[in-house]
Formats: sequence, structure tokens, C-alpha cells
Amino acid sequence: MSLQWPDWIVIGVYLCAMLAIGLWAMRQIHDPGGFLLGRRKMGRLMMIAAQFGAGTSANDPVVVASQCYRSGVSGIWVSLSYLFITPIFWVMPPAYRRLRMVTMVDFIRMRYGREMEIFYNVLQTIVAMLGIGAGIKAAGLTIYVMSGGGISEVVAQLIITALILGYALPGGVVAAFATDIVQSVLIVLLSFILLPFAANELGGFSVVYEKVPEGMFRIFSEGDITPTWVFWFVAGSIFAIMSESRQAAHGAARNEIAARCGALGMLMKRVCAVGWMMAGIFAIAIYGSGLEHADEAFPRLCQDVLPWGLRGLMLASILAAVMSTADAGMVFGTSILLNNIYREFFVPKASARHYLRIARIGGAIMVIVGWLMAMQVQNLVSFIIKAGSISTVVGLPIGCAIFWRRGTRLGAIAGVLVMAPLFFYGTQYQTMPEAIQLAWLSQYAGESGNLPLTVWTPLYMLPGLLAFVSVSLVTRQHDEESVRAFYARLDTPVGEEERLREQGIEVDLLERLDGHAISIDQRDHDVSQRLLLVDLLSFPKRILTGEGKLSDYRWDFYGLAIVGAFAVVIVGVVIAFGMGGGG
Repeated sequence: MSLQWPDWIVIGVYLCAMLAIGLWAMRQIHDPGGFLLGRRKMGRLMMIAAQFGAGTSANDPVVVASQCYRSGVSGIWVSLSYLFITPIFWVMPPAYRRLRMVTMVDFIRMRYGREMEIFYNVLQTIVAMLGIGAGIKAAGLTIYVMSGGGISEVVAQLIITALILGYALPGGVVAAFATDIVQSVLIVLLSFILLPFAANELGGFSVVYEKVPEGMFRIFSEGDITPTWVFWFVAGSIFAIMSESRQAAHGAARNEIAARCGALGMLMKRVCAVGWMMAGIFAIAIYGSGLEHADEAFPRLCQDVLPWGLRGLMLASILAAVMSTADAGMVFGTSILLNNIYREFFVPKASARHYLRIARIGGAIMVIVGWLMAMQVQNLVSFIIKAGSISTVVGLPIGCAIFWRRGTRLGAIAGVLVMAPLFFYGTQYQTMPEAIQLAWLSQYAGESGNLPLTVWTPLYMLPGLLAFVSVSLVTRQHDEESVRAFYARLDTPVGEEERLREQGIEVDLLERLDGHAISIDQRDHDVSQRLLLVDLLSFPKRILTGEGKLSDYRWDFYGLAIVGAFAVVIVGVVIAFGMGGGG
């Protein structure tokens, strides 16, 4: 069945609402600081929705359902693996908020100097466009399938691209975060509204256990998604995530608690992953092995089991997912183009109005190039894993920089020079050389010796870590004053900027674009004097010597306890579902 007029009405209402929010947000934007970071005034709800929306794209339900259609319940780990990274989203954001930077390129320049800045500039601009393109591709595929082929993938991609430009360009991060609140609700609906109709199609929920092979209910699958796969996926993703350009979004928060609240948005996504997994399992029960491409599992299920109106709501949810990620990618990619390329190398001094105009032009370029990249994508699962792992190459020295003060510019460069060719080799060929055909690796390689990228992770990451640490220990900092200012920022809570001024340190880099100071309301002054991530290596000494006390880190511990309990519950739900099928 194709879309009917009730579906188009639902879609039309949604699109009009998004465009209206974009026009409203445009009236709030008067300078680059407002366009890129909302003048650092975003509250808790905005930050929760922003992290959920930016981290959830249309490719997520498609990719998870696709992998579960291939591998069974174990396919959920392509998303659920991030559950073990969620603690980072609680302890990391306040550190980025304290840096008072505009982009992650500012982070690199302060900590590691010009060479690393240029490399990161190029890398993250490409990664941002890849992320936009992946979402556009997934949404285009879904629209094509749900329209019964009436709307081609190319036309669907053009429509989505135009919509993103229509509301995100005028309102920037304010429009992106405001629409994310609406889109988050729709994405949650997307994740579960399909299931009762799929169960009804089968004749009952329990029938799925009868029609799906028992092996498909295993929490891990042999030679495909194993505990080792999950471990190295998590290890690589931790550093990749810490270096993503969208992490600068934490700087939009009005205070450190608001920045931390983004972790709650990431937890919401893990709940949704359960719904996407079940959709893939239902697809096995309904279609067997009849689908030509696994990537069609989710959209085909939507088309076949949902009634009129709800299919339109589902499609609106798909649009919500892709737009919430693409608008975030556009804003943060644009911030790099404007702040770290255009302003730094071409026009260092211009009016706020001029920079705002350039920001919107840069945003249009990011989305259009991302769409052109999307047209080249064939396998979404493979593409997402590879694109998401690229940042590990530079993410390792970035992550270590926050808590290891001894890391140096030459150490970071050495780490990147070691990891980059190894990563490229593993990405392009994924072949295990005979020299390293160890028993624990051989079990993952096929007859050709090919390895999954996640199993290849230690073969590029561990040598890079060794190079970074060893070279750092025998070299000096590139600029003692710049590094001192970097850590002075990390040690200064939001609201106590006067401490930085007294040390002669530039308070907020956003002031370079706006031309005036960023004010912090008294109610937004933070109570946490110390951060666990910043003091990770010195924490035991501080406690033992009495220099610090556990209560200094209470907000870190509160959040970690909540995240840990949540992880136990979610994994328990997945295991219980698998056990119902004998897995």
C-alpha cells in the first residue's frame, strides 16, 4: 500500500510546524553567537532534546532493524553498545562547557597547536557532511519504500535537503534545538508505534517466537556480533565521540548541570533501540528471507502493517529523525567553516551581521555536499560504522588531553601519524596480515582473511596510544601559556569567569565573533568546583592527601549511579526478550 491523503495531511502539518519554528527562531537570531550557540542560554529541556535529536537520525531505526533482520537480537548492539559510553556523556559536557570555546577546533588549537588544528579542521568538516548524508540517504530510502515507489529515492533526498535548508538555515541552533523537542517526541513514537500492528499482522505477539529461528534470539552471535566486537566498538567509539564537532554543542548550555542533562537524551535513544530491534525481529517473522535488501526491513514493515494516517505519522517521524541530526551537523559544521576557516584565514575582523550571513551560506554548502555524498552510499550499516569511527584517529589525543596534562603536540601528531594509515588500511581492506594471524583474531576473519572494522580497532588504536604517550613523555608543550590557559578554564566553574580575567586569560572565544561579552546570570553559577574527568589521574591523590573530598565530585557520582542502574535495566529487557525465544 502507498501513502493516502490522511498520511499526506499528517506530513503536511508536521512540515508546516517545522518551518514555523524556523521562522520564529530567525527572529531570535541577531549575531553569530545566537546562530551557533544560542548565546549560551539553553536550558535543561533544550539540552536533553538536542542530544537526543542530534544523536538519533533516520538511519538509526533502519540500521538497527536491518542488522537485526540479518543477525537477530544481537543486531541491537550496533546501537546498544553506546549504552556503555553513556557515562562519558555525563562527565564530559561540563568540561566542554568550561572551555568556553566555539568549536572543537578551538580545543585542538589551545591544547595541541596549529598542525593538529588544520588536520582536525579537514577531518571534522568531512565527518559532519558524512553524517548529514547518511541521514538523508536513510530517510530517502524510507520515503521511497513507504510511497510504494511513487517517490524515487533521489526526489525524496531532494525534498529532505530542501526542508532542512528551509528551517535550519534561518534559525541556526535555536531552530535546531527547538524543533528537536517536537522531533524527540515523534522519534519515540516511531520506535514503538509499529510493534502492536506488526504483532497483529502475525496473529499475536507470541507468534514471533514460533516463526523466527531460535538462533536469532541469542544476545550475541557467533563470528558476527560477539562480546569482543562490542568491547572494541565501545573502546573506539569513546574517543571518536569525544572528538566529534557536535560536542561543542555542550557550550550552548546555560550552566554545567544543563550541559550534563544531555546524557538523559542519550538514555532515551537506548530505550528506542529496543523498539528498532523488535521491528527487525518482526520483519523476520513476517517476510522470512524474502527481502532482497536487509536495509528495507524497517520501511517495508511500516508500509505493510500501518494503517492510513499512522503511516504519515511514521514518515513524519522519519523526517524528524533525519532533520534533527542533519540540522545539528549543519550548525556545528558551519561553526568550523565560519570560526576556524573563514574568520581565521580570510576575514579576521568583520561585523557580526557579516559573519551571520556567511554562517548561513556555509550551512547551505554543508547540507548540499552531504546530500551529494549520500547518493554514493550502498550499505548503510557498513557506512555508519566506518564514518562513526573516523574520529577515533584524532579523538584519542583529544580525550586524553582533558585528564592527562603531560600530553604534547608532538605526541598527538605521532599518535595520528601512526593511527591514520592503519585505520585507512583496515577501512579499505579489512584484511588480517599473516604476521598477526592470532587465534583470537582468526575466528572473526572469513576465508579471505577479512576482518570487521570493529575487530580491527585495537590494531590501529593501541599502536596510536603507545606512540602518543611515549613521544609526549620525551617532548615539551608547544606553548606553555596556551596549555596553562586551557587547564585554567577547565578548573574554573561557569559563573566564576572573573578568576580567568585576573590571570589575563581570554574568557569566552565567542566574543571574537559577537564583539561583546557573554553574560552569566547569578542563578547559573555552578556549585561543582571540581570535575571527575578533569581530575581522573589526580583524583586518588587529592582524596588521600585531603586536598579534595568526595563531595566535590558528588554530581559526577550521582549521574554515574543513575546511568549504571539504567544500563542494567535495558540489558535485562533485551536478555528477557531473547530468552522468550530460547536464546
